[in-house]
Amino acid sequence: MSQQYPQDPNFQPPGPTAPQPQKPNHTALIIGLVVGGSLLFGAGVAVGAARGDPTTKSAVTSSATKTTTAPATTEPAPVETTTEAPPVPTYAAPAAKHFKLTAKILSKQCFGSAGCNVTYRILVTYTGPTLDPAVTYDVLYSVTGGEDGPVSNTLKVTGDESSVDEEESLSTKNKTAKLTVVVSDILG
Repeated sequence: MSQQYPQDPNFQPPGPTAPQPQKPNHTALIIGLVVGGSLLFGAGVAVGAARGDPTTKSAVTSSATKTTTAPATTEPAPVETTTEAPPVPTYAAPAAKHFKLTAKILSKQCFGSAGCNVTYRILVTYTGPTLDPAVTYDVLYSVTGGEDGPVSNTLKVTGDESSVDEEESLSTKNKTAKLTVVVSDILG
């Protein structure tokens, strides 16, 4: 007797069916290899550590180390402040050799053989070390070249500033006389 089967392409005729091949389970295989490898590694490290092998001791130490990372913060690290005072500057006292004084002629009235009346101002140039801005020095000086001998006066120096008279005057014997200024002392 013959049977007719419907024309369905997915239709399977009744009868003994062959067992379907199963797909291998790769996940179980991978887990087995990892666990087995770890056990072998651990056994090797333990044996090496028992023998005193320094490379395996560090492996034991490093395998037992747990590393944790702190979460990142957006706050800046605190800035350390010091209470140390800045160094106090030291100042040297000025010396006469550090001053160059010159007489700037402002006006000159000459009277023939009777000489001249000269009006001048002292110009100060300082070439020494930095002076203490809190200390005022009195610089004593003399102007020579006048008819009556040297004329003495004082100027003041504080830090990098000087204070001089606006005008000074003296008489010379003739119109070719030169005025020379010499520092005689410094008080301060």
